[in-house]
Amino acid sequence: MPTNLPMFSPVTLLLSFGVALLLSSCGPLFDGDPGPGDERRTLAQGYTPCNDFPDPSRGVICHPSQYCSSQILSICHNGCLSQDNCSHEQFCLKTGSERVGTCVDHATYEERRRGEDLEPGYTACGDPDNPSRFAICHPSQYCSSDYFGQCSSGCLSEHNCTELQVCIKEAGENVGTCQHAGNR
Repeated sequence: MPTNLPMFSPVTLLLSFGVALLLSSCGPLFDGDPGPGDERRTLAQGYTPCNDFPDPSRGVICHPSQYCSSQILSICHNGCLSQDNCSHEQFCLKTGSERVGTCVDHATYEERRRGEDLEPGYTACGDPDNPSRFAICHPSQYCSSDYFGQCSSGCLSEHNCTELQVCIKEAGENVGTCQHAGNR
């Protein structure tokens, strides 16, 4: 009895079988519920993928307090671009118009914004309730804009210098430089 079924060459059948096998081993093509044997998993807060792999749990992973500066080269740098780069106990603190911030512990931030637990020479600057307008000025810096939380080089008094330094100002100048106390 003749049938009208098309005849496929052995090469076509072999290629079709190979493609079907390859596609079945790739796993799901769309996001959805992971199936049995699916190794994908969610990354913990602060861990971010830094690669071009479709599965974020494989390849280079930046740790909390790091951000991915190049997906193509898989390079992690210290700092944060957003809360995604910090752990649950931290948040991303950026000062002024900086693009890269620092992951700061919530408790440490609360102490600093109240002016507590600051080393000599470090001063709070700006609105402590607005992280984008708050900064901690380092020794040899003073708060030049309390509104924007901006620090500038120099000193207004010894509060902007370390314990071993004094603020030296030229005659008629408001801003000086921190110098070692023995260099007067």
